[in-house]
Amino acid sequence: MINRTEILLVSGAISNSLEKYKPMKLEGNALVLTQDDKLRRFQRRDLGKVVQTIKRVFRSKPNLTTPLLDQLYKSINHQGESTLSTVYLQKYLHIDSREPIIVFWNGTTDLTIVKRLRLRGILAFLNITAYSDRNNNEFNLKLTNIETRETLYSGYIGKLNKNGRMLHLLEAHGLVCNTNHHITHCHDPIADVILTKCVFDYVVTKIRPIYLYRLADRTIATEHLQKQQTEQLQQQHTELLQQQQTDQMRQQQIEQQQQDDASLFKWSHAAILLLIEENGNKSSI
Repeated sequence: MINRTEILLVSGAISNSLEKYKPMKLEGNALVLTQDDKLRRFQRRDLGKVVQTIKRVFRSKPNLTTPLLDQLYKSINHQGESTLSTVYLQKYLHIDSREPIIVFWNGTTDLTIVKRLRLRGILAFLNITAYSDRNNNEFNLKLTNIETRETLYSGYIGKLNKNGRMLHLLEAHGLVCNTNHHITHCHDPIADVILTKCVFDYVVTKIRPIYLYRLADRTIATEHLQKQQTEQLQQQHTELLQQQQTDQMRQQQIEQQQQDDASLFKWSHAAILLLIEENGNKSSI
């Protein structure tokens, strides 16, 4: 965050379901995402202010401060082709004309970023969390549709003694997978994607791929219905505007006819008065 309304996007990572552990690093010139969904490149003159903010926020976590600052300096000095752009993301998401479903881990901020990037054609946004429903250190893994708030899966994954009702990604991964993915540190985009994909694979094994297929099929139907409803509303709005224009034209025609009739009456009245005057003059002669 640069301030309360703007987000600074320095780097990221993304991976599709066809490549199990090959996330793509998103790098390039840092982007500022504004609240009104406008994008602008991060300016070097703002670097000092952002660096101070990072050091203040993460002063008790030096293991996070160093990689964050390294990535920020790297983005400022980036040269060459950029993968941190809406053009690249749009092409990546729609390879072979696919309609993607994006899966996040605790993705509230991630969803805000995607929305502000104005990426089109996303079928659905799914979110994975690990939550203790009873606040007793027993955690359930949940998969939900962010926009409809529908719970697609909820399953018990184990107990962990900690403060709070939510697990972070590394804690949740440790309860569902024993594989060593050679993660150097969390909060690195590549590491987050690798762990999220692993947790999502666990969810898929529990609910079966066919359910996800039906989910996607149902989501497509919902999207199609919403599209139809939107088109119907647009058509009704267009017809209403046309009717209003027609009524307005008719009203103008009526008013013009009334004006013409009034003018004709005035001319007729003047002609009658002139005729009476002429007759009067003839009578006096």
